[in-house]
Amino acid sequence: MSKNKLTSILLVVVLFLFGGQYSNQMRNAETITITPDQKKHSGFQTSQQKGNLSEPSTMPMDDDELTSELTPKCTGYQADVININNYQVLVFGKWVTRKCHYGLIWNQIKCQCDWDKEKLTALEESSQSECDLTLNITFDGRLVRDYAKNTYIQVEPIVLIQENTGEDQSSRVHNGHFAPGRLTLHFFAGNSYSDMFQLSVGFKTEENALNSLQEVTLITNACVINLNGTEATIALKINSTRQQLSFVVNDHLEHANLNAKVHEWHKLEVSFVKGTVYITNNGQEILNSTAYPATVNHSECPLSIGGDPTDAMQNFYGYFDSILLWRQCPVKPEINA
Repeated sequence: MSKNKLTSILLVVVLFLFGGQYSNQMRNAETITITPDQKKHSGFQTSQQKGNLSEPSTMPMDDDELTSELTPKCTGYQADVININNYQVLVFGKWVTRKCHYGLIWNQIKCQCDWDKEKLTALEESSQSECDLTLNITFDGRLVRDYAKNTYIQVEPIVLIQENTGEDQSSRVHNGHFAPGRLTLHFFAGNSYSDMFQLSVGFKTEENALNSLQEVTLITNACVINLNGTEATIALKINSTRQQLSFVVNDHLEHANLNAKVHEWHKLEVSFVKGTVYITNNGQEILNSTAYPATVNHSECPLSIGGDPTDAMQNFYGYFDSILLWRQCPVKPEINA
């Protein structure tokens, strides 16, 4: 065999082998599968897509792709069919139970723990019907202390706690002597009084020039902020000379006749329910009005007892026996106040 013929045969074999490998590579390239997610996010075009990359594909979506477009993805999580407060997570091929905290329930649509709307509605309705004893000062422990919330009380200048030596057994064993004195409860600064509250105040006035000349403050939330006086959104005041009680909610003021004799204990009970006010003194009705605002306006001021921070001339001289306040309360609870 000549040298030229041998060279030609070798060349044909090389071309045949190379051509077969190239052909296989081309066939493999034609059978590459592109997943729906790859179609969306890779930026590649299939052979059916024509034009530039900004053109929408005219290819119909398959069932899996259509389903993923219509429903949120929550793979690897599922609801617990036994307990709605639990859910299950797929971990290494096994479903592991987890718990939603704070009373939440599993929401498969949101794929997260969520509030139980029915329970939340019931809780809101319950909170509106249950009485919250917010303030309870009785002076019985020989302390100026709020037994309801155990909140900080600022006393200025001084309140003396004295043993009750009077014959009136309706008062408690101890009481606070204000001569003058003022209690400031910072808990109420910024807190709502709600649209329903019950207030009970036991007090006894003593002979004093200020008490006899003008109106004095039992309770108010007037205060001084940045050197400016802030008007009260709630205030209870008495005028011994006129034998008159004043009750303020927001900018609405009404008066009532008050037979408050000096050195005698009196118990004022105020009921405020969505604008309806009912006040009694020692069980006798002295004010019944439906003209008050439906809610007490929000105030950044604390609650003051025994004086008005904006007017030192309105300090109360006398004794407090018990001061109680319930919020979210349509009627006064039956407790020994």
